[in-house]
Amino acid sequence: NPYRAAEFTRDWNVPSTKNPSNPTIGNLTASQNIAAEQFVLTSLNLNRNAWFSALYEYSNFNRYKIYSGEKHNINFNLDRKNWRINSRWSDLKTVGELETTRFQRPNFELSKLFKNNMRVIFSAERERNERRRADTLSSASFAFDAWKIGIDRRNTESPQKQSKVGNFGFSFSQRIDYQPFTHIFKQTATINEGSVTGDFSKNQNSSLTWNMTYRDLKVSDTSLTTQRPQQTYLGRIDYVFTSKKGFLSGSSLYEIGSGQEQKIEYQYIRVNKGEGQYIWRNRNNDTIPQLNEFEIAPFQDQADYVRISLFTNQFIRTNNVSFAQSLRIDPKLTRFSQDTSVQWKRFLSKFSTNSNIQISRRVKNDPSVSERISPWNPFEWAISDASLVALSVNLRNSLFFNRNNAHFDSEFGQLVNRNRVIITTGFEERGRSEIYMRNKWNIGRQLTLLNYVSTGYQSNNSEAFQDRRYNIKEWKIEPQLTWLINRDMRVAVAYKLKNGYNTLKINGERIRNNNLSLETTFNRTTEAQLRAQFNYIQIVYIGQKNTPIEYTLLEGLQNGRNYLWTIGLDKTLSKNVLFSINYEGRKTGDARVIHVGRAQVRASF
Repeated sequence: NPYRAAEFTRDWNVPSTKNPSNPTIGNLTASQNIAAEQFVLTSLNLNRNAWFSALYEYSNFNRYKIYSGEKHNINFNLDRKNWRINSRWSDLKTVGELETTRFQRPNFELSKLFKNNMRVIFSAERERNERRRADTLSSASFAFDAWKIGIDRRNTESPQKQSKVGNFGFSFSQRIDYQPFTHIFKQTATINEGSVTGDFSKNQNSSLTWNMTYRDLKVSDTSLTTQRPQQTYLGRIDYVFTSKKGFLSGSSLYEIGSGQEQKIEYQYIRVNKGEGQYIWRNRNNDTIPQLNEFEIAPFQDQADYVRISLFTNQFIRTNNVSFAQSLRIDPKLTRFSQDTSVQWKRFLSKFSTNSNIQISRRVKNDPSVSERISPWNPFEWAISDASLVALSVNLRNSLFFNRNNAHFDSEFGQLVNRNRVIITTGFEERGRSEIYMRNKWNIGRQLTLLNYVSTGYQSNNSEAFQDRRYNIKEWKIEPQLTWLINRDMRVAVAYKLKNGYNTLKINGERIRNNNLSLETTFNRTTEAQLRAQFNYIQIVYIGQKNTPIEYTLLEGLQNGRNYLWTIGLDKTLSKNVLFSINYEGRKTGDARVIHVGRAQVRASF
């Protein structure tokens, strides 16, 4: 186990390699040359109550005939009459086999507290690490100077007594970087940074928080650094609110920034069957897996590939914007619903809504791109492929009637999902849009009728692979009747009708899917549960075979008749031991029957 502090080698400029011609900075490991070591530490500390302290520390570290270093540390702290001073200074000198070093690190902070908890702060620091070989600075040398000034206000009152001023702060800082050049340091870059932070709470039902940072990097000498001049920014605003009775509640998030998007490369690795998530479809019969021949496995026993994301060293400069909004309206939580004398108020109180939207967009920050795109507007989606880097949109709107009612409830909603990612072969984009209605009706105590109706689109777009481009328009209806025979046994009968076709071609692919299922569940208190399900699926598919669009429409099944059945048993052997056994079978089209069995014993301690 390490017995020294994590920063020991940095604090002492200790080489961490056996190769004396190429010493580097790192942790002390077994690669150190073997040598006797001596470490001496002595200190003097002065304190005056709680408002004054001063510390002087001298330390010496030696590795016999290899390394010798001595260090002086001074700490000074003063906190009196609303003035605060914190100062630290470290000076290290070392002598090694091939190099001598000097590492200076002064740090100073001065602040003054005014009325209304307003504090003005000024700070400055420097790091200058000179590592010389024959009076020449080595490449491991570095130096920087930095200073910062700011104003900060923090409300110390309780939330019930807080004023409407809230908390806020802003600051400006500058940092100058230096790189070694033969015998001296040369300035390479200057970083100017300004930031604003704050929060505001009018009462306990709402709060607003914000922060914004802008950074300007100026390069003095491009021959000494790989950095390039750039301006970057990062900002965020959060707002949370709730009405007194909870009738209206929600939250808002808006975030902007600039940075770099790293390109991703996907690799598929074969594993044992059932241990992966993907399946390989050899569409061109060349026995060589290609990236466009992998699909998500429809059945777990077929999954024999895993996908690994590798981040490349290729970057794209981007402007980023994110927006998230949630809103809930529930009239039942107000006195509006308690006015039973007015029928229309009683009726309207049965409705409630829930809306959520999340948008994350990245576009190229490239002056050569002629297209003008607002980096601040998250709702601008009509962007050309040459400018759009990544986009993620998730939208869900729901209107409820009699929500969570014991007899009847209904939901009418909308779903929109869109995701785009950049990989080495180009962009990959998936989308889904759906409008649906769900109804639940409890017919007495033993019968429950569920119905789900929807219509929408499912799309896929690929820059590199033409056969992975499609736009499927589909509609489906799914009624289900559940019969609760007794406390221990339940039977459910369901039917699903789904129609879909590809709109990207005149004679596009089409499918008609009829799915009839029967499911029964038997519970023996908490000791055992037996489940059984049978599905008969009739598929009529028209279109080209062995393509990604066929795989998506058929969902891993085959044209014609398909049979799926499962049986599962969970048995509690003791208080902390659960035994599970599952059997799955399927007969898809003309393929042979597949039988899969699994067993598991789980113990909780």
